[in-house]
Amino acid sequence: MPAGEGPPAGRVCFVVGAADANPLDLRDALYSVVAQTYANVSAALVVDGEGTASTARAAALAERLSGLLDVRVTTSLQGLLEEDGAGWLAFLGADALFLPRFA
Repeated sequence: MPAGEGPPAGRVCFVVGAADANPLDLRDALYSVVAQTYANVSAALVVDGEGTASTARAAALAERLSGLLDVRVTTSLQGLLEEDGAGWLAFLGADALFLPRFA
């Protein structure tokens, strides 16, 4: 089914490891998620613990993308599907891009 036809089949949560990520690479990775033609997406930034520098950077980026993308910062993947309401998980490296598919 081409993008935009019919209701979304389920939410896709992009899981990105943010613990030691370069902030610019992480930003670009999340903007590539925002650019998806499939609109029902969210992102989970996995950090190495609460109160760390990576957590602060991830939280600042999540705030910056507020209104464009639902981003949560977490230390664990356990329960992510239930809490996020995602039907699918997609794992994305912090230095990678997920390019949109154009029909």
